Parts: sequence; structure tokens; C-alpha cells
Amino acid sequence: MIDMKPSVLKAKVYDDGVKVLQHYNYKGNKSKCAFTNKNNNRSIELTYEFNNYIPIKIEFYFTITIKYFHLLQELKKFYQKVSPDEPIKWNVFQLEGFFCDEMKNATSKEKVAYKNQIYSENDVDFLINKSGRLLESKVLPFLKKIDDEESFQKYISTNPSFIIEHIIDIELFNSSLLVIKLFNEANLKSLIEFIEDFLFDQKAKGYNYKRNFEYLNLFKSFYL
Repeated sequence: MIDMKPSVLKAKVYDDGVKVLQHYNYKGNKSKCAFTNKNNNRSIELTYEFNNYIPIKIEFYFTITIKYFHLLQELKKFYQKVSPDEPIKWNVFQLEGFFCDEMKNATSKEKVAYKNQIYSENDVDFLINKSGRLLESKVLPFLKKIDDEESFQKYISTNPSFIIEHIIDIELFNSSLLVIKLFNEANLKSLIEFIEDFLFDQKAKGYNYKRNFEYLNLFKSFYL
């Protein structure tokens, strides 16, 4: 059982985040337990989320939200044509579970559900340290690879399975298609064919990603 106040855990997690991220031009917001790295072209926000189930446990995990300002405007233009009421929150959204070695063979839903679970005070320092080292070893190198729109395009071009892994994230799905159109249009058709093959394969197995099909067909009608 755990009787630590959530505010105490939040402060500990934030302090560890400061130790890791202060060397990479991230500005911290202690009240939100969040860190932001922003320039003229994009913003990256890393936020820690907490679930309080005291006295049984407390959970925490981080999320990453990336907005490429030019690409976000292009996404808004696309949505104005096809779905004006669709909210637009990001181009890329990541959760801690997608970076954990122990989740390597897990499904996307299992990775989304991943949390650091603290059942006693003995877990606190170990899990905070584990999460912090994950930032250093996996997250920051990944963010460096997609630091701007063009590098994001290059990452998608060489790792199209990234779209598949996050297939339920419609904003990332559409952003990936748009960024290829903007910077690497010659490869757009092959990327669409790759995604279609996956979607038809999943449909044959009983998994119907209806919204992805709809947006993909709309995208093709406008841009191919």
C-alpha cells in the first residue's frame, strides 16, 4: 500500500525531469509537471500524467506532443475541406509505453495503456529513475530524428511502419501523409499503397479502420 501524497510524487518526478531536460533547452512548468522546447518552426511538450488510486497505488507516465507550425496549418486546410469540425491538437503524439523495452512486442493498445505503477514507497525512486533514463536513452534521440518537418518526413519515409504502429491516431495519420506530400511527393503513392495493404489486410482479419479508409480516400481525391 502507498500513503505518499500525490503532490510529493509529482514534485519528485518533476525534479528528475529537470535534471534530464534542462541540458536540452526545455523549459519547465512545475505546476503542470510539463516541459516545453519551442522554436520558430515547432513546439515539443513533454507532460507527466498521474492517476491516483491511493491507498492501492499511484500511476504516472509521460506524453509527448509535437506541433510543426507549417504542417499544422496544412492539416487545418485539409480538414476544412473534409471535416471542418474535427479538432486538431497535434501532428505527433507519443506515450511512454512506445519507448519501453519491455513493451517491444506488445500491441499498440497495450503500449497506450502502459503506466509506471507505484504500490509502495520502495517503488518510487526506482520507477522515477527508470522513466528518466528512458528519456535520455530513447526519447531524446527519437525527438532529435524528427526535430523539424523535413526530418519528420525523412523518418516517415524510412520508417512507414511508424504510421501503422499509431494507426488509431488520426491526426498523426493525416500529418504523415501531408508531410510526405510536402517534402517527398515522389514517394507519396508508394506510401499510400503500403497503408492500403495494411488496412485491407486488417479488414480481412475483422479489424475495420473505417476512419482511416475514409481519410485516405479523401486525401487521394484531393492530392493524387
